[in-house]
Amino acid sequence: MIGEELTQASTLALEEEVESDESNLKGCWGILKSLNPSFPDVYLKNTETTFGRYQNTNINYHDKNISGLHCKIIRDGGTESDGTVIAFVHDTSTNGTFLDGVKIGKGEKRLLIANAELSLTPKKPDRIAYLFQLPEKEDDQDGPQKVYLFGEQLGAGNFATVKLAVERKTGSKFAVKIIDKKKYFMNASTRKDSLMDEVNILRDLHHPNIIHIHEVYDTEKTLYLVLELVECGELLNDIISSDVYSEEKAKNLFKQIVEGVLYLHRKGIAHRDLKPENILLKHRNFDQPDSIKLSDFGLSRTISEGSFMKTMCGTPQYLAPEILTNSSNGVGGYGLEVDCWSMGAILYIMLCGYPPFDDNKDISIFEQIRKALFDFPDEEWKSVSDEAKDLIKRLLCVEPQKRYTCEQILDHPWYNKVIIINIILIKITIFNKFILF
Repeated sequence: MIGEELTQASTLALEEEVESDESNLKGCWGILKSLNPSFPDVYLKNTETTFGRYQNTNINYHDKNISGLHCKIIRDGGTESDGTVIAFVHDTSTNGTFLDGVKIGKGEKRLLIANAELSLTPKKPDRIAYLFQLPEKEDDQDGPQKVYLFGEQLGAGNFATVKLAVERKTGSKFAVKIIDKKKYFMNASTRKDSLMDEVNILRDLHHPNIIHIHEVYDTEKTLYLVLELVECGELLNDIISSDVYSEEKAKNLFKQIVEGVLYLHRKGIAHRDLKPENILLKHRNFDQPDSIKLSDFGLSRTISEGSFMKTMCGTPQYLAPEILTNSSNGVGGYGLEVDCWSMGAILYIMLCGYPPFDDNKDISIFEQIRKALFDFPDEEWKSVSDEAKDLIKRLLCVEPQKRYTCEQILDHPWYNKVIIINIILIKITIFNKFILF
């Protein structure tokens, strides 16, 4: 009986909430979903909505960090080409109004777009912040917004943004990658349904060193990938803060990178964009086998070569020479070997703190890569083992067919040296016992 009463009470509460939402949505052109449970959602119905400590503002606060008239949202009456409303946030505050973490500036205004985060106070646990959403929008109906509450922006690219997503039912945290399909297909080299083909392949990947896709929502205009959340940052930032890794730490983390890439290669998938920025850290305890997570891969296979090169030219240090050569000759296509070159460049930077190829030389960085012009200056490399240097040389090999594979990396003496020494010692011990006998 008690269980039935609770169920009935829960159902009634849910019905009341739905009725309340329907009432609030009448005449509403935008919703500010509160990211702080202490503050209610704001339903935008007027052309102008004001926020602040003044009693005559539409949305009133008592926080001393909020200005009398802190900001206002003004709808200009127009619509975008896709039918969404045009509205601006006008900053009138002293301490700042923030849109996706960026301060607007007093007297300035910024366009308010769907899924943007509007914050009235600086980033802190009890901040006053909202997520702007459009009612009756196809992405709200078919997308993850009913299941997840979107939070702060975690990253952004050419055709996608990544935001924090909290599952409403459980409170579990995820990262949601929001792909603008229109922008994506402007750079795509293949048919439109190839995007979902690609996503379906990635959904089937299950490996401790690869970011897992939890759920996928495909709407008319947007593709949402709900991903495993990794909160310890990028490998690049850890390398910068560490200055240089010990060889033992580099060996452990690099092995996890190799094992993740090996898993992909055995499924015929090339990452194509391996670099420290796309390698995430799940733990600070680097002895755990899932400390490293590979991200941002797979979908790049459907991007046209020209667009891919434009994207990559910003960070060419990890590009394999065949990518540069084939692109300059107008020839497309290259294999899994490109990832192994990238891993060689990553191992190099892990052991010394800087990349093997850079712009601070007389020869262009592209020529350095095409000819594998790199060295091991004594000052930084004198304490690094010959085995580590040899492995880097075998990975940064210009000829793809001669370049080391993932299997060969794991069989290299840098990883098996201790095993080989132990085998030799065992043989010597057995031999000595035999002689004494």
